[in-house]
Amino acid sequence: MIIPAAGFGTRMQGVTAGGCKELVDVGGRPAIQYALQEAVGFGISMVGIVIRKGKEKIREVVMQSGGMATLREKLQVHFFFQPQMNGECGAVMAAAPIVRGRPFLVHYPDNIICGTPGRVARRLRDAYKTLGRDVVALTRVTDEVPGQSDPSVKLSLVKDDLYQLHFQDAPENVCEDLRHTGVYIASPEFFNACEALVSGKVSREIKDSDARRLVCSRGHRVYGLDVGTNILDAGSPAGYETACRKMAGE
Repeated sequence: MIIPAAGFGTRMQGVTAGGCKELVDVGGRPAIQYALQEAVGFGISMVGIVIRKGKEKIREVVMQSGGMATLREKLQVHFFFQPQMNGECGAVMAAAPIVRGRPFLVHYPDNIICGTPGRVARRLRDAYKTLGRDVVALTRVTDEVPGQSDPSVKLSLVKDDLYQLHFQDAPENVCEDLRHTGVYIASPEFFNACEALVSGKVSREIKDSDARRLVCSRGHRVYGLDVGTNILDAGSPAGYETACRKMAGE
């Protein structure tokens, strides 16, 4: 699993007061702890946390906090520095030593999964085994749990809880009440797309949606799976308040 944690957290500066958004308290735990719990619940043994200079506090908390001692016993935690702030694809490339050449799970720590740890990762894994393609966790948008996806990406129903992501022309049966999240299982093709975009020295932050768009342009499909549980976006002040309220009862 890769946990990207090198970002500047611009949306959360009013909450973090200059600290790391990955460490804000959500339901009595640092936000990043939920991603580590997902890894342990799924049975993953190796996790790569990507940070940057100035965010060493994350390593200190993860490796020394008493509340994460049990998690550390079950995980091999590696820290990688993202040398250049070139976006989400740059974070994937920073963790290349542990993921190159094989499928891997990505979990952004401001995405808080409700319910039993490991369940979402397991469903993504099962879908990947069937499809052999990138699968993004989808969650319902409701009045209680609002959210917004990238408007340039459309979802169309394939069957049951499986959808296809479209980056250009979308069919008529586009779904509007689901959003894709920062929890996904990525293919080697996705890694290759990240590598191509980063090596191309694009003069902006390169998003994972850019890599998916490139994957699709190379003839591969990208899917989304309605995982049947809330995945909360704690990366904005409003989303953080919602996450604190809901996780307090978990």
